[in-house]
Amino acid sequence: MADNKHTRKIETTEIPPESVIEYFDTFEFRRLPRKSKKTSAEADATTWRIVLISLITRQDPLALEIFDDIVIGRKMNRQDVDLDLSIYNALELGVSRIHARLHPTAEALLLYDMNSTNGTYCNALKATADEPIKLKDNDIIAFGALKFLLKVVRQPQRPTG
Repeated sequence: MADNKHTRKIETTEIPPESVIEYFDTFEFRRLPRKSKKTSAEADATTWRIVLISLITRQDPLALEIFDDIVIGRKMNRQDVDLDLSIYNALELGVSRIHARLHPTAEALLLYDMNSTNGTYCNALKATADEPIKLKDNDIIAFGALKFLLKVVRQPQRPTG
């Protein structure tokens, strides 16, 4: 079960477009990673709030607050991943144990592949370990055959001036 208070399955067509962000902002966001060497100020400057809505399985959306690099994959034995996709039938859908990485910056949320067996894609473009993809609202992200719709709820505030 996802770590949010909304247990009803999300049909984005039910939500009026002007209130989508306000709706998702009511979720309880899981802060990732659990461990980081960033200071509080550094973390604040790179914190992204996103919701991942599964397009393949019927589990609850993942509401994530990402302030430093996170590793995405399947937790096996002592394998340490920040975001375990096992409950989304990850093994059957081709998700590697260490599959992808999200890297938040003040300007962009970057998606890297971690040399996974079945690839990491954003809108059918392949991410690599050397060439990440900049993510944006409404992107379709695929870890192997497991696909998610990305909703950006908040991104870092850029200094004005």
